[in-house]
Amino acid sequence: MPQLSAQTLFCFKQELHEASTLNQVHTTAFLTALEVEQKLKDKFRDGYESFRKAFEAADKNKDGYVSKLELQKVLFDFYLYLDDVQLGILLDR
Repeated sequence: MPQLSAQTLFCFKQELHEASTLNQVHTTAFLTALEVEQKLKDKFRDGYESFRKAFEAADKNKDGYVSKLELQKVLFDFYLYLDDVQLGILLDR
């Protein structure tokens, strides 16, 4: 069995990661705002002992609000890629 170079292996892993990310982007595009909201709640519930702790983690500048940019970062970290229209719908809920 031939050995793969470190560079070849790195390129393969990078291509696999990019394909996975694109798949997640396309999957998220078909979620409704309600489904994204539920997924976000589930992620917070799984990762934090309380919603308050999750909020505090998202509120990076500690001003008592989660800005649109901070929310986009949280969504991105949870592999929930929303375009501006989807994000607007989510925020209007």
